[in-house]
Amino acid sequence: MIEGSEVEPIPSKLADHFAKRLEGTSAQQVTHLMESSKWLSASLLVINSGAAVFTLQGVEKLGSPWLPIVLFGLGILLSLLNAVLIQEFVQSGLPSLEALIAFWRRAEIDGEFDRAELQSLKAGIAKVNRRSFLPPLVGWFSGLAFVTGGLVVSTDLVEQSRMARQATVHQPSVVTPPGANPREGQK
Repeated sequence: MIEGSEVEPIPSKLADHFAKRLEGTSAQQVTHLMESSKWLSASLLVINSGAAVFTLQGVEKLGSPWLPIVLFGLGILLSLLNAVLIQEFVQSGLPSLEALIAFWRRAEIDGEFDRAELQSLKAGIAKVNRRSFLPPLVGWFSGLAFVTGGLVVSTDLVEQSRMARQATVHQPSVVTPPGANPREGQK
């Protein structure tokens, strides 16, 4: 209870309802967040790693392989950072959720609740939620690094192919006149 605040009566069934609803939805949300985040983080890691390996294997075919390798490496690091941020977000949010559930369980037992304490607990959850944009943002940047690296590789490959065609077209050719033996001058 917060000092100087007043307690208000609450039916125990209503407090039980709030606690159960909070327990159920928070468990579902955490499970959904962890499952989808695990899949997304792993996907970002795999696509950036695969692209980096592909680029390293074809390094001799590229004019400038280091920019895409750096971009794919950045994508790998961002995908790992994304996973760490998700874990930190969940771990930092659980104590606030547990405190709110405990608050409603106490209200169920006591038949009363402190509105100021409730607002304080909600403010703690809101503080954690203010950082909730970070994991998706880092995930998007990891995906952007992959797309940008892929564009750099494809642009480089197209340029290398164009230069090879130009070199073939502009090579001087030796034309042998009809009836002449090309081996005569080689004696």
